[in-house]
Order: sequence, then structure tokens, then C-alpha cells
Amino acid sequence: MANKYGWLFLVIISFLSTTQIVSAEEFALIVNHRNAYLDNLSQMRNKVKKIFLKQNKKWPHNIGKVKRYCRGSNSSEQRAFNQFVLKMPMAKLKKYWITRKQRFGDSPPQEIKSSRVVMRLVAKSKGAFAVVKKTDLKKLPKNLRVLFMFSSTGRLYAYQKPVIIKPKKKVWTKPNPAPIIKNKVEEYKAVILHLEQPVKGYKTKNKRLKVKGFISGNWEKGTFKLNNKLIYIDKYGRFNTFLKINSGDTKLNLEVEDILGKKIRLSRWVSRTRTHRKITEKPIILSIQEPKQDTKTSESTLFLEAKVSGGNGPLAVFINQYRIKPNRQGQFTHQLKIKMGFNQFIINVKDKNGHKIQRELNIKRVAPKALKIILTQGNYLVSDEHKIMVKGRIEGGKGTRLLKIDGQAVTINKKGQFHATVMVKQGERKILIKVKDQTGKIAQAFIRIVGV
Repeated sequence: MANKYGWLFLVIISFLSTTQIVSAEEFALIVNHRNAYLDNLSQMRNKVKKIFLKQNKKWPHNIGKVKRYCRGSNSSEQRAFNQFVLKMPMAKLKKYWITRKQRFGDSPPQEIKSSRVVMRLVAKSKGAFAVVKKTDLKKLPKNLRVLFMFSSTGRLYAYQKPVIIKPKKKVWTKPNPAPIIKNKVEEYKAVILHLEQPVKGYKTKNKRLKVKGFISGNWEKGTFKLNNKLIYIDKYGRFNTFLKINSGDTKLNLEVEDILGKKIRLSRWVSRTRTHRKITEKPIILSIQEPKQDTKTSESTLFLEAKVSGGNGPLAVFINQYRIKPNRQGQFTHQLKIKMGFNQFIINVKDKNGHKIQRELNIKRVAPKALKIILTQGNYLVSDEHKIMVKGRIEGGKGTRLLKIDGQAVTINKKGQFHATVMVKQGERKILIKVKDQTGKIAQAFIRIVGV
């Protein structure tokens, strides 16, 4: 029985000697320090997975251009990243990138084998990231940070920066000397404040005021303030400083506190006068190109085109209390709504100094006239030539008007006039003239042409 258990003990000992206990490797996913993305561990892993596989093109909060760096395909960092972050074996990952290339034209991330090189690249780009070993974090630059950690056993955890405890330095302190007893008692001298500049009733045009003087008496361990601000005093008790003052009257409050805590105060008034610059005022000019004053129209809307110039500073334009912003050249356009009957538009232009001009624009809207074709040569023409010129004008109608003579389109000028050349044949010929306005109303006229 003892031999049996002894044999079993030897087998266990030999097994343990041949078995190597492998410790779990730890890895870190590093990003640029300007990348402020932070979430719980599982959410961060899923986000990194989608960005690495190019399913997401941006980091949250739209942080810079994303740059993905892959480690060597056979490296322990990349194998652990594929297994525990991407959760895809190498064969499946290669197949994924082939499909991604065919469908979307996406290529796999760039491979960087060196840890030192990949850390430099991530430090340069705001949206870059890569995976490194935990041992590489000892050389981690200040412009990088760890997003999360994971191990070869699949554990996901946050990175904790190691705390380095430095030994305290022994500070040598000088022993306190024995107190020295003086038999002679020093005489106390009262502090006197002398202000040399500015003098009483001082007036200036400058923004900076020079304050100059000296202090006599036991002031060595005291303080000196000017308008509640500490002022430097040299070893002879003199002071020389500058103070910014506003326009009008300003009060200077000087205060000295001596060794015994007594305060000596001195006040003085100074005044600053304003210097007025002569500004050449330019008159404001408003010129209206369209529409003209007292315009009559049948349209419901018209465009106002105008230009402003002159004045001091930027000009503000108001049309019936509605503000219009001109361009740099002072030009502006505005759509005017025209009601039936009399319409008045008040245009005000104002500069930064308050100068303004006012202009009134009167427009009358009338009912549109009936659409009509008027032939200036009459409706009966005789000719012995092959061609003849037909002339006339269009009155009334609304909006753009389309004219056709014998089925061919003819242009109408701004005054409503038209002319067209018509072929003349032997015998009598009847030609149709047809016009149509924007509302769809149609007017027709016939002209008879006789060829001799």
C-alpha cells in the first residue's frame, strides 16, 4: 500500500516539474491626451471595436481625424486585441477586410510593429489609437493616455497610474539664536508723508498720472498704499509710480502704516480734461434705382433696389421699421408687398452718431388692363413682294406675356411693341396672332394679307 502511494506521489512531483505556470499578459489601449472620450468599460470596448472595423468613422464629440494602427499580425498585442476586444479570430478578420474592400473600398489599418514608433504616431494625431503591452507604459509620454486595460485571460479593467513615493528630504534648520538684550532704547520718530507730485488742483489730458514723493520717520517695517494698492518704497523712503485715471475728477488716497500700527492718510484731487477730435461728418446719401417715385403697377410685389453712402460708421437702413442690412458697397434689395390702391414706404437711414435721413416712396397699384392686341398697320394688308413686316403692340395683361404669330414665337419689348416678318403667297391669306399672359388669359387677332 505504501509503495502504491509512493508511486503516485512521484508521478505528481514529475508532472508539476514539467508544467510551466504561465502568468497572464496585460495590454493597454492608448489614445491621444486630447481625446476626452470616457465611458464605462464595455461601452468603450464596443466603441473601439466599431471604429477599428471602420463601422464608425468618428469618435464621440467629433474629435479629429481617426487613425487606426494595427500591430504585427503575429504579435501578442494584436492577437489579444483580436480575441478580447474585436472578438474575431485572425481568419475571420482577414475575410472581413476582404469583404469590406469589395463593398466599400476600405483597407485594413496600417501595421506598426515597434511600440516606440506606434506611441509617437498616436501622440501626433488627435484621433489615433493603438494597443501596447503594459510594460511599455513605463515609457508612456505625457501626451498619451490609457483608455482601458485588458489581459490575456479576458479581464477588462481601468488603468491605475502607479504612485511613486519619494523619500522625504531632511531639512536642516538653523537653531534659534539667543535673544539679544539692548540696553539702549531707540527713539521713535513719527512718520510723515510728503507728496511732491501731483500738486493741489492738478489738471492733465493724459490717462496716466505720475505720483511721486517720499516718507520720513520710522517707516521701515510699515506699508504704503495708493488707492488700496501696495506701492514699492526704496531704501531711502522714496516712491515713484503711475496711476491710470478716468476723465473728470479723481481722488488719490495715500495711506502709510508704521511699526506701531498707526495710519497716516493723505488725500488729493486731480482732474482730467477730455480732448475732442474734430470729426468731419459726411452727409448720408440714399439713391433709389427702382422703383421710381409715384410708380403705377398692377403687380402684387416689387423689388426695391437702392444704395446708401456717406455717414460716420456703419449705416442702419429701416423700411417701415423693418431693418435691412446693406452690403459693403452700401447696396441693398428688398421685396415690397403692394396692396391695391395707394402704398407708402418710409425709408430711414441712420449712422452711429445718430444722424439720419428719411425718404418716402409712393407706389399705386391699379387693376390690370384687359389683354389687347393693337395692329398699327390695320388688319388688311396688300403686298407684291415675297415678305411683309407685321407691326403692333400688346396692352394690358399681367406678368410676362407670350406672343405667337402664325404659330411662331415673337419677342415683346419693354414697351409692349412687337414686329415680325411674314411670308406672302399669291392670293388672300388669313394669319392668327395670339398672346397669353401670366394668369392664363388669352387675346387673339386676325390679319388678312393679299399677295398680288
